[in-house]
Amino acid sequence: GTRRMYVGFQFGENFKDAPGYEALQKTEVRVALQYAIDVPTICKTLLGTECERASSMVNKPNDNPNLSPYPYDPVKAGELLDAAGYPAGADGVRFETTLMGPRGRYLNDANVVQALGQYLTDVGVKTTVDIRDWADYRQLTGPKEVGPLFFLGTGGGTWNALYDMADLSAPDAGTNYTNWPNPEWFTLWNSLGGIREADAEREVINQMLEVFYNDPPWLLLYFQPDFYGVGNRVDWQ
Repeated sequence: GTRRMYVGFQFGENFKDAPGYEALQKTEVRVALQYAIDVPTICKTLLGTECERASSMVNKPNDNPNLSPYPYDPVKAGELLDAAGYPAGADGVRFETTLMGPRGRYLNDANVVQALGQYLTDVGVKTTVDIRDWADYRQLTGPKEVGPLFFLGTGGGTWNALYDMADLSAPDAGTNYTNWPNPEWFTLWNSLGGIREADAEREVINQMLEVFYNDPPWLLLYFQPDFYGVGNRVDWQ
């Protein structure tokens, strides 16, 4: 499938008093948490298939080939959180936060959200999981009232990298559900309008995806697998 599944880090100031908001504004913390999640195991045990972790918001073959998916390394996650100023207390907790997610929208979504919350808790980020029925959750995503962490999927394609990247066309874009404001990303995005050569455009795209990777607004997960049933009474070609 081409749907990008991720956990968003909320930058909107309406969450500034929420537990964990301040910590999650730090790039070092957001990078550390990438190492806390065992995406291949989530895919195998909860989605029923093998899948490769995403290295960006862009579907293959249009992603940046120089970027490798973050590996699962909870020890490194802990070391990076220590270095970021969030050592574990006597109870093992570094800081607390809330992860919101839907039930009834994506493949086994509620169970995936529960697993994500446990992985974060395991590295000392004590995570309260707040699961809402999709009918209620969708009313919160549009006005960006989800956070400080939230599970979401957005549609993608394989025909052009910019189609996938358009989710983040402006800090206040309707599909920038995180309110990510990285100035380097948006300066490069705006420069694309003046580029006519494919190679030059590709260079900027790769540079932008490096910015995304190094200052992640998303906790990168997977592209949702598609399943098809085939009956022996149907001649499907």
